[in-house]
Amino acid sequence: MARDYIDIGSSPAEEDCAQVGSPDYYTRAKTECARFIALIRRTLGEEPEGAHLAVKSNPHDFGTFYEVVCYFEEDDEEARKYAFRCESEAPARWDTNGTEPAKQAPRARVCDSCLTTAYDNGIRGQAEQAEAMMLLGADIEDHNCDQVEARDLGIKCSCACRRR
Repeated sequence: MARDYIDIGSSPAEEDCAQVGSPDYYTRAKTECARFIALIRRTLGEEPEGAHLAVKSNPHDFGTFYEVVCYFEEDDEEARKYAFRCESEAPARWDTNGTEPAKQAPRARVCDSCLTTAYDNGIRGQAEQAEAMMLLGADIEDHNCDQVEARDLGIKCSCACRRR
């Protein structure tokens, strides 16, 4: 099967986003993209089989920039439709009527050390921290995961740092 992707953007279209070359761009951009993926999933639902939302890096004259894309199997009609819905129906703003859509509980547990790393990188709210670390934890090298550092305690963590 052939695989393709659609660019969705780094944040909702009517919102400001981190700019390439600005201080802490890498952390801010990846955090915004993770937050945008979570918002798209809350709004449009989880991806069907054959489709996958992800953060993609792209070269630019001023450095690498990051954005959300939806990968999809070209021969899978449901996956293709979901990808095009993401492009056309992704929320244009972070919030609706002054509040963000209700947060979903994280799908898996993320240890306190990884949550603290997300907090230190400007992510507020435990659900947002867990989502960010499950998506981006492998890219944040300067933290220690409790599952790795204290194996004898039996702590389980779903942070992506464990894939390093």
